[in-house]
Amino acid sequence: MTSDLTQTLVEFTKELGGDLVGVASATRISEIAAQVRPYFEGQELFIAHDRSKHYYPWEPEIETQSRAVMTTEDWLPGAKSVLVFGLRMHEVVLKYATRQSGRTLFRPTLLIGSVRPSACVS
Repeated sequence: MTSDLTQTLVEFTKELGGDLVGVASATRISEIAAQVRPYFEGQELFIAHDRSKHYYPWEPEIETQSRAVMTTEDWLPGAKSVLVFGLRMHEVVLKYATRQSGRTLFRPTLLIGSVRPSACVS
């Protein structure tokens, strides 16, 4: 039954144009979070919000947050599996989406840390 459901999920995602589909054990994801916690937990993050009106000069409001490495139990207590979906992005799209300029401030993140744009490109 489980493999049938997984196969159905994979086929459905591929039909919709997904490039990556997977099912992972929630326990395994929590183990990974425990492994990376010493390296990422508590890092200071700078979040910029543009407080200007549309078509006006950039007026950033910078807020700081402390990174928290979360487990599957933090997100959904009692979860047994984690569904992973991926969509390929071209290098040029990532280049412009991740550039740190006036109105383009984009920070892709994962459950356990940040993704470098180069890590997304195959």
